[in-house]
Amino acid sequence: MFLVLRQGISTVQAVLSEEEGKVSRSMVRWAGNLTRETIVYLQGKIQKPGDGHPEIKQATVHEVEISVDKVRRFPCG
Repeated sequence: MFLVLRQGISTVQAVLSEEEGKVSRSMVRWAGNLTRETIVYLQGKIQKPGDGHPEIKQATVHEVEISVDKVRRFPCG
């Protein structure tokens, strides 16, 4: 699944996919239910876009994306 992360006016695409011993199916399902403007903590690696795509058009950062290892909601309130 793809997430679009925003800080200020900049956006970057993040990729979260099930991976044994690293990312569970329930984590992907949970992240899929996050609403817009949810504040999250995220840990991952910066990488070139996958699947032979030369650039990302859905974000302001076009050359790289984040491969997500961990994500959790920021505790608000």
